[in-house]
Amino acid sequence: MAVFTPVALSELRLWLRERGAGEALECSPIGEGIENTNYRVTVLPPGGGAAGEFVFTIFELWKMPQTEYYAALMSHLAGCGLPVPAPVLPAEEWGGDSCGEGDSCDGGVSPPQPPPSELGGG
Repeated sequence: MAVFTPVALSELRLWLRERGAGEALECSPIGEGIENTNYRVTVLPPGGGAAGEFVFTIFELWKMPQTEYYAALMSHLAGCGLPVPAPVLPAEEWGGDSCGEGDSCDGGVSPPQPPPSELGGG
């Protein structure tokens, strides 16, 4: 199981609200993976509108410079039209009080990656 850090819906709601990223309606752990904690999250955008599905990732081992590089790379690749999970929030907004220089960063939010069937891979 790849959920190393439990996150309550109330905690996620607060985290998103503090960043003006909408209201979490549901979250469920994603058991696949070996290094990071991931949750599937349904979010109502700020100001209303249709809810969207996202993946909330807690980078368990990475330091802030690694998460900033990851965010920049994924944003660039998504901007080039590649089917990658692009961060919704900039990396500098990912962390909370525990995220400082040299500390692990506690999370990022991105849309889920399309399934292989939508990519022609199967």
